[in-house]
Amino acid sequence: MSFPSSSVDLLDERVLADPCPVHAALRAVGPVVRLARHHAWAITHHQAVEEALTTGILIPRPADSSTPACPGHHPRPEPAAVRAVQAVLRQAREVLAGHTHAGVTDAAAAARHLTARTVLALAGTPRPAPLRLPARKPVTAALAALLHPTPPPTRLKARPDGPGKGLSPVVRCALAHADVTAAGLTETLWQLAHHPDQWTRVRAQPSRLAPAALHEALRLQPPQPHQVFTAAATVLLSGVEVAAGDEVWLLHRAAGRDPAQWGPTADGFDIHRPRTNPRLPGSHCPTATALARAQTTTLLQALAAHPYLTPAAAPGRTHTTTQHTWLFAPLTTNPTTSHNPRGLPAS
Repeated sequence: MSFPSSSVDLLDERVLADPCPVHAALRAVGPVVRLARHHAWAITHHQAVEEALTTGILIPRPADSSTPACPGHHPRPEPAAVRAVQAVLRQAREVLAGHTHAGVTDAAAAARHLTARTVLALAGTPRPAPLRLPARKPVTAALAALLHPTPPPTRLKARPDGPGKGLSPVVRCALAHADVTAAGLTETLWQLAHHPDQWTRVRAQPSRLAPAALHEALRLQPPQPHQVFTAAATVLLSGVEVAAGDEVWLLHRAAGRDPAQWGPTADGFDIHRPRTNPRLPGSHCPTATALARAQTTTLLQALAAHPYLTPAAAPGRTHTTTQHTWLFAPLTTNPTTSHNPRGLPAS
């Protein structure tokens, strides 16, 4: 059987730093492309990614085996957990104020802390004071250490049920998606700061438009440009046979900017863009999606009193082979604040 192939190295440092041009080139080759260098399949089109996720035969390969994967079932949180999360979300203004210095708010730090507080409340775990979340450490890893102070990570990996044993499925859902949620909150604020006309619309109706802003931000800039899966059985994807045991890479940056799905403005940010099946990238977890939407809504409600939202300085970002991470994202709601990165707190 013939199929399109490419010799591109998706783990090349230049590609990792800016994957969009290479992802677009692969998308032009076809919906399913053989990655000769990686001995894997790349899924590049939006519809092909959706098809691959709905087959139910792709097993995710976690980037970090010391943190839990999202469970296969997604029960509703208990009423007490819902009330605890609601109490945390009412603290959004406090979280933003705690990361504002000299008129500049670090949206990345605020997003990490709101996400962490939400997961800890869901788990019924007291929040340490101070809650330390280093910018270069994944939120999921920091939370896993708080939720499992013992045994050490080496023993965590050896657990027969995997890391996260003892946590409820709801908490495991939230924990597994903590980094995507924090990045999504930051990206949403950053995009709105660059699009003042859309910020004006959102601040007028944050409850209605915040989820759309979140999903549009994650469509455009998913924190995981790709996810690696293993096919549990042989499956036909967009006319290409993928054998059991084959490695499958879902290219979220390629699919999220697919003009066949999103139109000629696929590379732009538009909160009114028609969408299908809004969810977190690479996931069909309704629990994590609902939590991310709720956190986005409460943050934007807390900022809605401010007609002015703009970047205060250049942001800080870093990346690994699997994740793009915000180090800091300086924003200001004060039109007289100087665009000065020195107003930022140390990360």
